[in-house]
Amino acid sequence: MKTTNKVPAIAISLCLLIFSGCEPAFVPNQNTAKWRTFDPNDYGITAATAEDGSKRYGWSMDAEFDEGNNSIPYWGSETSFWGIPVVAGQLNGKTYPILFDTGNSVGLMVEDVHISRHNLPVWFIDSEDKKNSSGFAIVESLTVGPLQLKDYPCSFLKHHTEFRLLGALPVGRFQWVVMPMDMIGQFSYLQYDSIQKELSFSRNKRFRPADRSEWITFPFEIETKRILLKTSIEDIEVTLFLDTGAGYQLELDTAIIEQLRQQRPDLKKAWVQNTQLYSPYEKGSLKVRKFTVTNLKLDSSTLKKAELFYKETPDQGKSYPHKGTNGTIGIGLFDKTTMVLDFKRNLMWVKKAKGSRFEE
Repeated sequence: MKTTNKVPAIAISLCLLIFSGCEPAFVPNQNTAKWRTFDPNDYGITAATAEDGSKRYGWSMDAEFDEGNNSIPYWGSETSFWGIPVVAGQLNGKTYPILFDTGNSVGLMVEDVHISRHNLPVWFIDSEDKKNSSGFAIVESLTVGPLQLKDYPCSFLKHHTEFRLLGALPVGRFQWVVMPMDMIGQFSYLQYDSIQKELSFSRNKRFRPADRSEWITFPFEIETKRILLKTSIEDIEVTLFLDTGAGYQLELDTAIIEQLRQQRPDLKKAWVQNTQLYSPYEKGSLKVRKFTVTNLKLDSSTLKKAELFYKETPDQGKSYPHKGTNGTIGIGLFDKTTMVLDFKRNLMWVKKAKGSRFEE
């Protein structure tokens, strides 16, 4: 399969390997003065003011869905490199990586490279400062497995993320199309199968496991376009945000880490490393610490081994973890197993697959 950003991915990989300091940077969108614009009234885009004074935009357009084509293989090179499952989709006939991101509350997102390459019509929220404005772009056609969108408004941010060598030389960037939580939540279910390396979802069919005894279930709630699991870790009650756009395993608030060390004295002896978490659409890079824990009790299950991430001290400038939660579950926790988000029952299903963290 031809990839549109294979060379940048290799460049980033080499950059990391030679220890020369490759950092993500937020860069203003390019060539905005040349972008053609559209009238939002032509696409039924409406605006409403929320209680906090922010604007909320909406429209009545829907998607077509082919129930006979609901499984898509992971895009191997992209998924392997970032640790986040992505699949191939076609935007205006050209193939791009598509990320189904429960952490995306903004809307179906495209990048400035998509807008420039396909001459997509745009509408700037701040028409006086286009270079620093977010907005909407109309995608004529977007096909992702069974999902087909036509003349659909997609959000774009006022910046994109570039990876830069020594903070100066651009060596790569994302060209992903990012599906949002409000669209994902309209499915009957969404299944990440890291064993068969495929993503599947349905609009109408219910998820029905062949043998329920092979699965663990975790109830969840959806609040402010976020999937929240109210559960426990080593009998400590926690609220965890499920972010399928995060490649790590488990990120926890510092206070929870300290409680865990009180519950599990062996964790005080764990080897702690300094590292960074990358969030191309929100935080950029975040300096954190991590350590590995074995036999971690999560609700009524026991994880054989998991990596925990945390900050040494609270970050005053950023929400870490997300406000109202004690941490974040990343998609990396479900490597070597199958995880299903069942929106009909508000349950997360995890298979007790051999070799996975959830194996009995």
